[in-house]
Amino acid sequence: MNNPLSLAILIAIFGICQFPRNAFAQAESTENVTALTLFTPGLSYEKSTSRSQSLRLHAYMSPSFSFAYSSSLGTESKFWLDPAIDLQYRFYYNFRKRLEKKARVEKNSANFIAIETGTYFSKKQVSDNYFEEASRRPVNHLALLWGLQRNMPGRFSLNFSAGAGFSWTRSTTQLPTGEKATITSNRFILPVDMGIGIWLGKLR
Repeated sequence: MNNPLSLAILIAIFGICQFPRNAFAQAESTENVTALTLFTPGLSYEKSTSRSQSLRLHAYMSPSFSFAYSSSLGTESKFWLDPAIDLQYRFYYNFRKRLEKKARVEKNSANFIAIETGTYFSKKQVSDNYFEEASRRPVNHLALLWGLQRNMPGRFSLNFSAGAGFSWTRSTTQLPTGEKATITSNRFILPVDMGIGIWLGKLR
């Protein structure tokens, strides 16, 4: 992908992976976590890959809503519920500090830095410069995130993340000649996500 932002993200995540592990010695390790997500109905599975790292796969339905008003055309509202899938590489960096504060660390309850790639399949236009598509097409993204996860004893699960990234997809636009054309559109994004759910498995 010939994009400076994507290259910077890949360099940053490579640097995290190569950092000496003893500099981030943790008293606890990551573990496998499965959860049902509610705001974005779906299922997530987090696989422990090392003492402080994991891979999290999330398959879900992504809801979105738009509302427009025009003095000549009146109001228009639309709702989309689109299938989506995300994959995150997570590096948890504060297990030790949370343990010192006697805070919960079970089920990967800690803060993390992550790189995320994902796709959702939608007819929705990505901006007002484009038309709504006739059929679903993939909308892809790559992002660098900071986040936190809290999986509480009563099965309540909270995930929050925010960061910066890059999105690209196929979009239909109108040429100066008046004809419609399909192009590859891309844009800078600032993803923010707040998710709640229920983690599965043996109570801890």
